[in-house]
Amino acid sequence: MCIRDSWIGAPIDEVTYKCAGVNHQAFYLEYKWNGNDAYPLIKEALKNPEIDKKELVRNNMYEHLDYYVTESSGHNSEYNAWFRKRPDLIEKYCTHGTNWNPGAYAYILGEYQRIAKTWKKEVKHWFAEGAPLDLARGHEYAAYIINAYAGGEPFEFNGNVPNTGLITNLPAQACVEVPVLANRRGFNPMHVGALPPQCAALNNLSVAVEEMAVEAALTGLGVDMAANQFMTDSPDDLPDEFIVYQMIRDPPEQHADDAEKLNVYRVEVSYYSRSRFSVMPDIEAAMLAAGVRRAPAREVPYSPETRHYGLAMDFNYLDEE
Repeated sequence: MCIRDSWIGAPIDEVTYKCAGVNHQAFYLEYKWNGNDAYPLIKEALKNPEIDKKELVRNNMYEHLDYYVTESSGHNSEYNAWFRKRPDLIEKYCTHGTNWNPGAYAYILGEYQRIAKTWKKEVKHWFAEGAPLDLARGHEYAAYIINAYAGGEPFEFNGNVPNTGLITNLPAQACVEVPVLANRRGFNPMHVGALPPQCAALNNLSVAVEEMAVEAALTGLGVDMAANQFMTDSPDDLPDEFIVYQMIRDPPEQHADDAEKLNVYRVEVSYYSRSRFSVMPDIEAAMLAAGVRRAPAREVPYSPETRHYGLAMDFNYLDEE
């Protein structure tokens, strides 16, 4: 968070912090300068319009959440869709920020296109100057982590690890970002506890999407469970026939001897058509071959808005731990 250090005039070696959440959406739960809370100084700094416009999305999130988020404004505008849902909001939040990548459309592509015209000239100039290389270790984590793991000086960094009770109000085993100490014993994640509820709410949205994507990949069913509904401007945009797959995980059941857990995954397959029908398309064989069990089909109420009839069928997959 070096830019915040410069906003309040704090030397980086006098700043300490505790940061946690999920990748690209972790929050500075503590931010201190010489042991004193520096958040009031950051709030005061943001009253300066020149500083406020550097990170329009992140500063707006801080104003509402009371904790500063890690990732750039451009990236955060992608994770939090209300910053990009209308052209006027993109203009307000994602166009005029003065730090790196305010959120402009195809920002990185534009950078590549810009340098495509100049890179050869810049490289020739670089070599003409003797191509000086600074061999001093930089600030990237990798060298410090490897050195610590090999028995050198221990190194603390924020890393992404399974949530083994580290953040108590995020799902178990979700990939979370917490302080990690690297040393010769390996990687030692640190307990954080509960995030502020407003921060946990945002993180849980991201985790839910990630878990659906992982389940879709691991089941091998060949269906896109993460995209379980159509987002259209008009009902006429929907095809005459389509199928929607959705995975629902029921709470695990503990066996009597506590030795195993039974996890039940339900795959709901819904078939929609603008013509009446009495049977589902022939997908049952593929689902059963994947190891799931079929439940009875049921009719989905007719939708006058989209003019579709529907049938739904559940397939259950049992997994014992």
